[in-house]
Amino acid sequence: MLFNLRMQRDESALKWFFTYQECSLKGSDQRNFLLLFALMSRAVNTSENVSETTRSEIQTFIKKVIQANINAKGYSEEEMVSRAQAFYSRMDGKEEPAYPLLKKYCGEFTALATAMRMASANLTILEFLKKLIHAEAGKHNAFVKNYIDELIARANPMEKAVYDEIRYNELIIRYQGEVEVAKEKFAAEQTHDASELCLIAEIIDWVFTADEKEVNGQSRLNMFALTREIHEKAINNHTAAYRAIDKIHLPITIGEYTTTADFSNEASEQQKVEQFFAAKRDNSLTQVKNWPAYVGFALGIAAAIASPLTSLSLLVVTLIGAGFGVVTLLKNKADRKQILLDYDNSISMTMDVLRHLFEEYGTYLAEYYEYDRYTEQIAAEFAQL
Repeated sequence: MLFNLRMQRDESALKWFFTYQECSLKGSDQRNFLLLFALMSRAVNTSENVSETTRSEIQTFIKKVIQANINAKGYSEEEMVSRAQAFYSRMDGKEEPAYPLLKKYCGEFTALATAMRMASANLTILEFLKKLIHAEAGKHNAFVKNYIDELIARANPMEKAVYDEIRYNELIIRYQGEVEVAKEKFAAEQTHDASELCLIAEIIDWVFTADEKEVNGQSRLNMFALTREIHEKAINNHTAAYRAIDKIHLPITIGEYTTTADFSNEASEQQKVEQFFAAKRDNSLTQVKNWPAYVGFALGIAAAIASPLTSLSLLVVTLIGAGFGVVTLLKNKADRKQILLDYDNSISMTMDVLRHLFEEYGTYLAEYYEYDRYTEQIAAEFAQL
């Protein structure tokens, strides 16, 4: 078909094309289909003069196969969306955002970091889409030459075992002697080549993994356009996932103070701190009892009244009781003063950390929303398809 097209013998090319359509497509045919995309997008060569009739036949066939894939038993759009989403998710920034106070005092900092990384992926996704959607048609597609070279070198049934061994050994070299990894990869490739072609999955993989040196950008764009809805849903799912992370109600622990803070209401959180330490202060103050002092005074008074009638030993009891009462009252006064001082220090320290936490959270939120706003530009790129 390719040689006939190059000689502008469209009628002969279509005869071969119709013969090809009678074949049962396997996983190993993925490169055949990529070639069809290249032809459809004039990516073989700018001097190629393919008639509109031929082009129409190719386009119709591709659409028919794609629709057959969608309607095939066992096809799952959700699975295809997840497949694309996995590629987009890997575009997020891997560095942990630098927010030391949130990291130290917030129990859900990992979730905050995840939301930030996922949101930051929007910038990479946008750059990826711009490069993909605004691709220029190449003058030459090295894929076609490599494809023909592979056809010429392809093993016949008698040679297959030898070629499989070569392929397996190349995998061992690629994985630096990790034999088990190479075995697993080789088995997966064998299964893929022998299985029925899942074109939607292949197209998604091509969009993300095709070698730019081989596959013309316009061909990738055509594949992307044919699976546009899947990509849109994948990106929307990615966006919904990081937006669903609760970034407002967060558990914080500052010393002995623990709460789930509402980071949309700083005044309320300050009031909660005051109430916590006021209750702690009042509880501590109630533990300081004056009644032992009064018991000591009562004992001393009783002993003083009785001492002239009995013995001088009761006078000693009087002095001890009075002294105990005075010492207890003085100690209680000092304890209450210390409790109030500790309360002032604790509330001051906690309030100071809380204030800085809210400031840092504001910086975090500003950065997060800056990344999130890229979704508008991403939607604008899809609108250009």
